Amino acid sequence: LLLFLKDIAVPVPRALAAAAEYVLNATLKREFEESILNLSRIQNLVDAAKMHGVALEGPLLELTIRNRMERIAEAFGKLPSDLDLLRELDALANLLPLFPFEVNLRIVQNIFFQILREVFPVLQKKARRRYKTAVQWTTLFKSLGDKLGVRTD
Repeated sequence: LLLFLKDIAVPVPRALAAAAEYVLNATLKREFEESILNLSRIQNLVDAAKMHGVALEGPLLELTIRNRMERIAEAFGKLPSDLDLLRELDALANLLPLFPFEVNLRIVQNIFFQILREVFPVLQKKARRRYKTAVQWTTLFKSLGDKLGVRTD
């Protein structure tokens, strides 16, 4: 209905716009709270919000995304060699440019920096010796560092 109204250049009634905004924001929040992150669903929801001109609720979504990233970063800080946690954190960081607001990454960056100082040098040495997992880990870790704005070299 929203697309139809947009196509015929008719303003969306306020009640319909409010309902669409509520549903999209609540659904996005719920997606970030799920135990398994569905990246394509999140991408589709953000695309739908843009297509329909629905405003994303920055404070609510920023807090939800930040909490998810901090939980994963804390788990990664306890098990820094866990490639799955690193992949999930990197996947979340990939989503950040989709949103029209900044996510406060201070805690995630601090945990990342601690791993950079304590674990990265060891795995980087293993990567130089061609250990497959260490090569994957260091490549992904550097990519995450770029997304978090933390230099790894």
